[in-house]
Parts: sequence; C-alpha cells; structure tokens
Amino acid sequence: MELIKEVPFDVFFNIFRRYEDIGLIRNAWPQFHELFTQPIFLNGIIHYQPEFMYRNWGCVDRQGDFDQLLDLFIDDPASAYYKGIQGHWNSGALIPYVSQLLNELISLHLRQSMKFGIIIYISKKGNSHLHREGFNTNSIYLQTPIFLDHASEGSQLPMFFHIQFISLLYGTSITDNIDIEEYGGKNMYSIYSQWIKHIIENLKLSGKKFTEKDNSNYHWLISKMLDNAGDWMRFFNENETLNSTFCSYREFNPGCLGLCLKEVYKGYEIGLIPIEYIKSHLHYDVLSLYYMPNLNGDFRGVIEKQIIANIPEQVVIAVFSYSLNEEFAMNFDDFYNGNFPSLQHQSEISLISRLRNLLKENKQLV
Repeated sequence: MELIKEVPFDVFFNIFRRYEDIGLIRNAWPQFHELFTQPIFLNGIIHYQPEFMYRNWGCVDRQGDFDQLLDLFIDDPASAYYKGIQGHWNSGALIPYVSQLLNELISLHLRQSMKFGIIIYISKKGNSHLHREGFNTNSIYLQTPIFLDHASEGSQLPMFFHIQFISLLYGTSITDNIDIEEYGGKNMYSIYSQWIKHIIENLKLSGKKFTEKDNSNYHWLISKMLDNAGDWMRFFNENETLNSTFCSYREFNPGCLGLCLKEVYKGYEIGLIPIEYIKSHLHYDVLSLYYMPNLNGDFRGVIEKQIIANIPEQVVIAVFSYSLNEEFAMNFDDFYNGNFPSLQHQSEISLISRLRNLLKENKQLV
C-alpha cells in the first residue's frame, strides 16, 4: 500500500502486474478491495490503463465504491464516459466496440448497475447541474443552438451526456429483450420530466421569451428527451418478444413521455414553449406511432390513457389540425364532424373514429 504513494503510478502498476495474477483478483476480491478503492489507485488506473478496471468492474460490490468509481468518470470532462457517449451521439442503443465503459455499465453488468441505482445516480447529477445553471445568466443553455455538423450536436452541452446515457440504457435494454425491473432495478418515470421541469424553471428565471425560430439550447435538450422517449415506445412496439409477455415498459414508456409532455404544456402556458414545438413533437413522437395499424392493441390503450387524454384543450385543435393533415391529409373540420373522406381503409376509419370519440368523451373537443 505504501509503494503506490512513493513511486509514479506507471512504475507501481508494472510492479503490481509482475507479482499479482490479475486473473485471480475476482476470486480474492476482499484482499484487493482496500487497494482498489484508494483514490490514488483509481485515478491512476482510469488515466493510465482503464482496461484493467473494466475487466474487474464486476468485482465492485458496495454502493459507496460504485458511486466513487462513477464520480471519477463523471467529474472528468475528458473521461471515457463523455467520449463513449459522444461516440453514440445519435444512436438509440449501444454500438458494439465503441465504448467499453458503457458496455460494462449498460450491458455486461446491467444487473450490478441497477442494484446500485445508476438511474437515480445520473438523475441527481443532472439535477445538480441544472440547479447550478439556473443562477448563470450567461449559461450556454440560454444561447441559440449552433452545431457545426451532426457529430458535434450536444458536445458542448454537459447535460446532453446524461440525457443520452439514459437513452442508451433504456434503448439497449429494450432492444436486448431485458426488462430492467427484472434485473433488480426500478423504472424512474420522472427521469426526464424532472429535468424538463428544471429547464422550464431556468428558462423562467432568465426572463427571456422564445419562438419557434428563436429558441435555446435548453429547448434542444427538451427535444432530445422527447425524441428519446418516443424512440423507446417504437423499440418496444417492434419487439415481439417483450410484446408477447408482461413487461414494465408497456406502462413505463408512454408514462415517462406523458410526464415529460405535462411539463412542456406548463412551459407553453407561460410563454416559454411555442405551439409549433408541441405540435411537432406530439405528432412525430406519439401520434405517428399511434396511427400505425400494427400497433399492439393494449399499447394503444396505454398511449391513449397516459398521453392523448392529457393533451390540454387549448392545444388540441392546433395539434390535431397539424397531425391529421401530416398523416392523412385530413381537414380538422372533417375530423370534428365525423366525416373522413380522405381515409381509404376501414381500419383507418375505425381508428380515427376511436380517437375522435376519446377526445369527445374527455371533453377535449367541445
């Protein structure tokens, strides 16, 4: 233990590798635990030879050690956490061989990550960051989004990385047929909506007004969260394995997006979110899926309950005028009056009649 404090880390590690059989570490973890959890050792490993840590990631068996290890990655903007997520800037699930760290956290040792509450951990990191930014009148998040190319999207926004990590965790789990609630974890319905609520509060504190063309990086982050949650619903609908069994995602995915949209509506009511923003996201993230003929019947009902039934009356006409025209070239007046001349198939007529009746019953159409 003293040697690590007396010589450069690379010298210490070479000696350590010479006299210790790395393959035995997992079987003798209690003897190695004290060394492995020393900050000087962890910092050295992460910067000098992170592959060694990845190979022994599964040995971490205490909450405090797990959090300490993640802190080292999260608190270093140049770490493998940020590089790995940047390599997945527009991916809904893990890409093989892009990031060993993300692979350890999200795939190989997902059960361990769930046990130690990684969703809550990332949630707190995001909340702390947004809280600090709320007092920053020159925050980068208040600036207009300017990205030089697709690969640079979000790269200068620290919050983007936490948003994308959650997206990768759920996207990968769904595409890999894994219900995280069966892995000892718990779905956090408010993981995105709490961040959107915080963003709306920060926008309110700024005193600025925004339009469709004059928005901010905060608005871009909200878009990412809505799009991600919409992608999870599509992944779930396309997954025949999960669809054929009882799965927590059937309620969670629409529930998570529904909570996000409730916060967006609040932003609209106080002039911080333009109506064009709401129309676009409701159509492309929700309704375009809802209209699909192969949508699982039970799933359609959950979307109605968790999302459509909660669309505020004051935006219903704008939303469905846009959405029905985009999808079916349908005039809203025809929809309102129950006339559907643009629909060619009985299945479409039945679906749109169902939608109209739902909105009427909920007094969203008066």
